[in-house]
Amino acid sequence: HELHHALQDQLWDLSSFDYLYDEERWEEYEALTMLIEGEARYVEDQYLNTFDEQQRLAYNSEAGSFGGGRPQPAIIQFVTLAYYKDGRGFVEDLYEEGGWDAVDAVWANPPTTTEQAKHTNRYLEGEQPIPVDIPDLGIEGYELYEEDTWGENDFIGMFAVEEVGAAGVLAATKWGGDEYQIYWNVESETTVLVKIGRAHV
Repeated sequence: HELHHALQDQLWDLSSFDYLYDEERWEEYEALTMLIEGEARYVEDQYLNTFDEQQRLAYNSEAGSFGGGRPQPAIIQFVTLAYYKDGRGFVEDLYEEGGWDAVDAVWANPPTTTEQAKHTNRYLEGEQPIPVDIPDLGIEGYELYEEDTWGENDFIGMFAVEEVGAAGVLAATKWGGDEYQIYWNVESETTVLVKIGRAHV
């Protein structure tokens, strides 16, 4: 897995995508992460498929010895798992569509939304998010601190960990676009979060 990340860096110069992080374009950054981690996970699984039973038991035993650290909030765990699970599915779909040539080609035009990375057909069809624009609400005592897109992956994670149920998760899969704003009050050190979304029907 990690060796494949090194290969990705040699081939595609992963640092060339740092601008997404620097410009706080989080939805695009998450979508790219799904490609990066999904491809590495897919290659890892293909390698593991060459193992016999004894090798697999030894691998699982060694892999299980890693971990620890401070527990992460449930939504962080859920969203992060999707980078590997859904990202892997995205890469597998591309591979089945056109082999490694199809996977390599996506690096020139990576997914820009987690919706595209979670639904390969929407990526292949070039589906773009519906524009959503929230005007500066001018909340008294608060200043606009951050605005960006939440994205399908984060909406699904939020609904899943809050136990909204299958209906909420299903609604999130109809994600068509959104925008959020965070307002900050320096004196009271409080925030106001505003989110507006659109759905495909």
